[in-house]
Amino acid sequence: MWLLNKPALCLLALVSIPAFAQTYPARPIRVLIPFTAGSAADIIARAMEPSMREKLGQPLVIDNRGGAGGNIAAEMTAKSTPDGYTIMMATIGTHAINHSLYSKLSFHPIRNFTPEEFARLIESEMQKWAKVVKAAGVKAD
Repeated sequence: MWLLNKPALCLLALVSIPAFAQTYPARPIRVLIPFTAGSAADIIARAMEPSMREKLGQPLVIDNRGGAGGNIAAEMTAKSTPDGYTIMMATIGTHAINHSLYSKLSFHPIRNFTPEEFARLIESEMQKWAKVVKAAGVKAD
């Protein structure tokens, strides 16, 4: 049995080689913001865009889709092709509160999304205000 499958495995290995040559991202990434321009999610996304563009080599296209408590952007994200080119700045509202608040949603906040972290907590030596002031080089009042 192993001898019969060996050619098939070799063929499969050769056919999959072009997949390794694909680079991500190859085009701009669309970031759906579930609220209007000027909202906290919008400000965070726009502040992150320059460094993300530099690291990824592609721009982030900020797309504000406010309304329905964020459900419009969440539905668009859930229905998009899951290829990493459409992401959403989700909030507790779109993924926790709305699931309980609205009786019928066209998406499920857990099954239709893959969570990724944009920010994380890190250890800091700046645990006291005096250290922050000293590091900033300003005079404390």
